[in-house]
Formats: sequence, C-alpha cells, structure tokens
Amino acid sequence: MLPTLALPLETSLVAYMELLIVLAFGVGWIILEKVANSYDRDKPKAEDQPSPLSDETTKGD
Repeated sequence: MLPTLALPLETSLVAYMELLIVLAFGVGWIILEKVANSYDRDKPKAEDQPSPLSDETTKGD
C-alpha cells in the first residue's frame, strides 16, 4: 500500500514546489519592476539634458 500512496504524495510535492518557484519568480519580477520605476523617476528628463549637438559641447574645440 505504501508504494501506491507515495506516487500521489510525490506528485503533489512536485506541484507544490512548482507553485513556490512560480510565486518566487512573480515576487522577484514585481520587485524588479518597482526598482526600475524608481530609477526612471530619479533619472532626469531628456529635455533637461543638453543635446550632443549643442554649442556647449563644442566650446572646448
């Protein structure tokens, strides 16, 4: 009787481990999204940065 009980138990254990892996991946993804969004908020806007073709970059020539 024990071998017939071990198969469903092992299958449910594998399913539980897969669920934990998927949940860990989801939590990690959410954390990375929050970090990326906070980095984008701290980064200056493109209009605030001087363009590479502006006169300020060629004054040293």
